[in-house]
Amino acid sequence: MSGLARYADETGDRALRASADQLHSSNLKLLRDAGVRLAIGSDEYGDTSVAEAQYLHSLGVFTAAELLELWAVTTPQVIFPERRIGRLAPGYEASFLVLDANPLVDFSAVARIERFIAHGRTLHVR
Repeated sequence: MSGLARYADETGDRALRASADQLHSSNLKLLRDAGVRLAIGSDEYGDTSVAEAQYLHSLGVFTAAELLELWAVTTPQVIFPERRIGRLAPGYEASFLVLDANPLVDFSAVARIERFIAHGRTLHVR
């Protein structure tokens, strides 16, 4: 979420929030339609990208499937181009999250991680 949308939320200014959302939607559609490769990340150090993905989902620019592809495949490959990540395929790192529900049906499931697997080893179980 941008600083403008965050400020609108903090002040309770609904008109400003609607304006910020419209601006973000228009810009994202323009970038997507122009073929720009997008990636999802946090705007704040020490934060995860979950809030950003949820905000993008709320804008309705991307389907849940498009957003998950952008977040789970494109973004890791942009950040780490030399690694074979972002796919469940032979030769790729066995790193993935297990959620408590299907995010294609319930996008809020992206915030409910049941298990974190990195390099084939379970690092976290809820």
